[in-house]
Amino acid sequence: MLTIHSLLTPETVLINPEAEDKAMLVKMMIAALGSCGKVTDLEKLYLDVMTREDLSSTGLGYGCAVPHAHSDAVTDTVIAAVVTDQGIDFNSPDGDPARLIFLIVGPKHHTRLHLKLLSKMARFLHDQDFRENLKQARTPGDFLNLLTERED
Repeated sequence: MLTIHSLLTPETVLINPEAEDKAMLVKMMIAALGSCGKVTDLEKLYLDVMTREDLSSTGLGYGCAVPHAHSDAVTDTVIAAVVTDQGIDFNSPDGDPARLIFLIVGPKHHTRLHLKLLSKMARFLHDQDFRENLKQARTPGDFLNLLTERED
C-alpha cells in the first residue's frame, strides 16, 4: 500500500499559511497540489472538496481535520498537509479549531485506497504524542521526516 508520506512533497506541506478560514485554506492546499502534476482542474477540485465539506464535518477533534473528496479533477490520489498555529474552524465535535489538516483527494475509481488512507490517517492522529509532534513541525522537511519515521 502507498504510504501517506510518499503522497506528500515539500511543496504540498504548508507551514503556517495565512488563511482566514476553511475555504481560503482549502484553496491554498489545492493550489499546492497543482505542483504535483496530477490535478487537471483546480477549480473543479475545490468545488468537489467543498461539496463534500457541506455534507458533514471533516473535523476530527483534537485540533485535527481531514477534508477529502473523490474528483474527476485528479488523475491519481494526492495529499496536502497544513500545520497552523492559529487554527481553522472545521466544525470539529470538540469545538477546537484544526491546527493539523490533511487534504486527501483521489479519482472516483480509487475508493478502496481512499478509505485505507483515511483509516490510516485516523489511527495516526489518534496518537496524542505523534499529533503534537506534527503540530510542532516548523518546516515541510521536519513534517515529512516525522511521517516517514512513523510509517517505516
